[in-house]
Amino acid sequence: MQIALGQLKPNPFRDFELHPIDQEQVEKLKASIGADGFWAGVVARRADVGYFELAFGHHRITAARQLGLETAPIEVRDLDDVQMVRLLLSENATQRGSTAAACVDAVAAASKIMAYSLLRWDEPTFARNLEKVAPKID
Repeated sequence: MQIALGQLKPNPFRDFELHPIDQEQVEKLKASIGADGFWAGVVARRADVGYFELAFGHHRITAARQLGLETAPIEVRDLDDVQMVRLLLSENATQRGSTAAACVDAVAAASKIMAYSLLRWDEPTFARNLEKVAPKID
């Protein structure tokens, strides 16, 4: 689905102070977009009326904005908060590697979702969210 870049908000669980946008990566993506166009790979969910929250793809969207693009193909999914965190963590691990910033952001995002679950205390929901964020390892 083509979405106006002005309608995109960042993942609410991403902490840009801990894991800022890497301008060097943005420059590489700008070169790629310039050569091959903006191809799929950004996922978002519906947010406030007329807006979407990115699950991941912040660097790609930053590159597109810097290139002056007005829209981009975005895959819109029905995602809950835990899924937003898991997708962010997975994308950071595969795209950004195990940099200190990516790791700290991952811990912060997982901690935030668990803190929200605690504040809305409901033991079955908390246990289910904990299992989703940190599955048991046998």
